[in-house]
Amino acid sequence: MDSPLQGPSGISQAAFEKKSWGRFIGGWHFKAPFFVEHLKTIDAFAEKPVIEVRQAKLGPAQLRALATEIAKVEEASAKPEGCDERVTDGPYGKLEWLHEGTTASVKWDANCLKGRDADLRAAISAVDKIITDAAMATPVTERREEGSGR
Repeated sequence: MDSPLQGPSGISQAAFEKKSWGRFIGGWHFKAPFFVEHLKTIDAFAEKPVIEVRQAKLGPAQLRALATEIAKVEEASAKPEGCDERVTDGPYGKLEWLHEGTTASVKWDANCLKGRDADLRAAISAVDKIITDAAMATPVTERREEGSGR
């Protein structure tokens, strides 16, 4: 990640990537003070998947919510790993962020339904929802084939 540009939340950068069976299905990049680029694959398993790109700016309330939810991710990820109920073949990925100069990264896995790993999944999903909701409220700015650059 690049050098920090401090936003009101202290989160200067963040990125999320979601995959299924090795295929990119979505993700985003946030760089303070407000800019988000959101990527969503339309039919990741098509012969030539298309990625829709949206760009958004986050407001102060969204930045505060982002910081709050990332704090929940940090809290959940500090606990010992554990899953009491698991399914298979769910999407997976990674969330990384830069908070007041410290870089952190956690894996995201939608396969755990109960236990610490499910709590972590829920916290990461809440972060993703803030960004995705902001981006989905904007029009598609670009469509490109998977593999043509992200």
